[in-house]
Amino acid sequence: KIHEYVYSADDYNRLTETTILRFLRGRKGDIEVAFNAIVRYIQWRKENVDLLDMNAVDEFKKLGVGNVDSFDVNGRPCIHIIVKKYNKNTRDLNQTRSYIIYLLEEALKKANPVEEKLTLLFDMEGFSLYCMDYEITKILVDILSYNYPETLDTAVIISAPMVFTGFWMIIKPWLDPVTAAKVQFIKKSNIQNFARIEE
Repeated sequence: KIHEYVYSADDYNRLTETTILRFLRGRKGDIEVAFNAIVRYIQWRKENVDLLDMNAVDEFKKLGVGNVDSFDVNGRPCIHIIVKKYNKNTRDLNQTRSYIIYLLEEALKKANPVEEKLTLLFDMEGFSLYCMDYEITKILVDILSYNYPETLDTAVIISAPMVFTGFWMIIKPWLDPVTAAKVQFIKKSNIQNFARIEE
C-alpha cells in the first residue's frame, strides 16, 4: 500500500524497494508518516547528496578521521571513525557534515542492496575532551534518523575511557530506544568478533 502513496512523489525511480521498506519500518509501519518522510528525503537528497560539497569532503578527508575501510563479520560495510584525530575546536561545520553524508553514501554503495545495512565503528583510544562534539553528534543522529532510517545494524564503541560515560548519558536520550539498543561497548582486543579491520 505504501507504493500507492510513493508513486505520486517526484523521482520515485531514485528509491529502491529496500529504501521504501526501511522508511516504513523506521516510521513504525505508519504509511502516511513514511510517505511524508520519503518525500522530504527525496528533496533532502537533491539539496545535500546531489550537491555534496566535494571540496569540503576532500579537505576533511585529509584529517584521516574516518573512512569505509572494512566489513563486519556479517559482511556489512563499516564506517571506521578514529576519534583521537578529531578536534571540535578546529573542525569546520560544513566540512564535517559533508563528510558524514559522504561516508554514509560510500558505505551504502558497498552494502547488500537487499538490506542496505552498515556498521559504525568508533575507535575511542586516545579520546579527550577536544574530541567530544555534541553539535556534530546531534547532526549525525538526525541525519541517520531522518534520511537513513534502519540502515544502522550496530554501532560499536571501542575502548571508551571512563570520562566518556558522562557524555554517553547525554547522547543516549537523543536516540530512539531501538537505535540505542544497537550500541555496543567493547575492548579493542575484541574487535575481531565484530569486524575485520584492515591495518
